[in-house]
Order: sequence, then structure tokens, then C-alpha cells
Amino acid sequence: MNPNLPIDHLLDEFLQGTISKEVLKNQTPQYQEEQLEKEIRLHQAASLFLERAPVIAQVNLLHEQFLKETRMEKKGSGVRLTSIMRWISVAAAIILLAGVFYWKSEQPSDAGSLYAVIYQPYQVPVYRSENKANAMVELYRKKQFGALILDYEKKTGLDNQDHLLAGLSYSALEQWNQAAQAFQVILDVNLNSIDPHFQDEAQFYGGLAYLKAGSLEKAIELFSIIRTDPQHLYHNQISADQLNELEDLLRK
Repeated sequence: MNPNLPIDHLLDEFLQGTISKEVLKNQTPQYQEEQLEKEIRLHQAASLFLERAPVIAQVNLLHEQFLKETRMEKKGSGVRLTSIMRWISVAAAIILLAGVFYWKSEQPSDAGSLYAVIYQPYQVPVYRSENKANAMVELYRKKQFGALILDYEKKTGLDNQDHLLAGLSYSALEQWNQAAQAFQVILDVNLNSIDPHFQDEAQFYGGLAYLKAGSLEKAIELFSIIRTDPQHLYHNQISADQLNELEDLLRK
């Protein structure tokens, strides 16, 4: 990618999911982490405003039209029934458009935008011994997610890596509930393990899956664990502002 691309173009690509957060960071070395988070939030807000601008403009237009007609009628000798009916129609249109405005602001696109900001692609470990790279690993590397899930659902003696790859594959196919369940298996198994494998990955990608599945309380729980642990593999992917945004989504 061209390192001289303007920041707005890079932010567009990031929010559309065509580049990862790591790529965005590498392409914008002039920004510290907190500065970059601020730029992302501002860009999100600007994009959202542009989406809603036509609705706002239409409401303002109707309001101005109503005020103009009201001034003209005040110069007359009285209020006609047709004027009242016209006022009711204009008011109803304003309420309807305002309702569309606020309805759009509460749609899952907010959760989707937050997902895009937090998400980081998973990098499959490179094993020195090919014996450790089982068939599911190879399927994941080839992005054959459907085939991987078929193997996962038939396989016995599953380990945490199998559950992780299955959860990532379900996520790639946007089967969020199944993805969350696969990651949760890892977290449940690790509760009684002295050597928990893929715990950080399960918390991070599990949080993302719960976010997309609409289980915001569970997403907040997992992301809070990540944020409060400086040693966590994905600590830098979760900011305090993002947790606040999640809390706001939960309250809606």
C-alpha cells in the first residue's frame, strides 16, 4: 500500500474492513495510539453525519416551509381549516423523518463500526514441525472455512486450537452465535487448566463474536478483562473509550 495516502483515505479503508488496524498503524506512524483512536472516532462521526445529512436537510426544509406559510396566513383575516390540516401534515412529516433519524442512530451499524475498529486478523502460528500443523490449520490458511467447520463438527477429541479455528471460521462466515459458542468452550475448558491454551485469543475473538451476536454484556465482560491486563496479547486493541461506547450501546 502507498505510505503517502492521506489519513482520510486510510480511515475509509479501515472502517470498510479492507485494511486491518495494524496496517493502519503502520501507514500512520506520525500518530500516537491515542491520537489515532481519536482520528478513528472523528472519522466515524463524520461518516455517520454524512449518512444522516439528507434526513436533517429534509426536516429543516419542511420546517422552513411551515414557518413561511404561517407568516403569510397571519396577514390574513383568520385561520382556515385547510391551514390547520396542512400544519398537521407538515408536523407529521417532521416527526416521521426525525423518527427515521433516531432509528438509524440505534441500528446495529454502531456495533458493526465498533467491531471494525477493534478487529485484528488472526495470524496462524508458524510451526517448525509440520506434524503440529494439522488439517484444520491448513484449511484455515487456505480460507476454506466451510470445509473446516464440516471437519470440526465431525471430529472427536477436539483441543483448544480446533475450537479457536472453528470460532474464527464461523466468524468469517458471520455465524456469530456459533462462533461465540466455540470461543466459550475454550474459556470454560481453561477454567480448570493450569496451562490454559489460546486464552487471550478466545477472550478477544470471543468478545468480538458476542458483540456481533448482540450479547453486549458478555462482550463488555471479556473486553474489560483484556483492557485491565497490560500483559494481555490484545491489550492495545481495546481502549477505555471503546468500552465506554459499548456501555452506551448497552444502555440504548
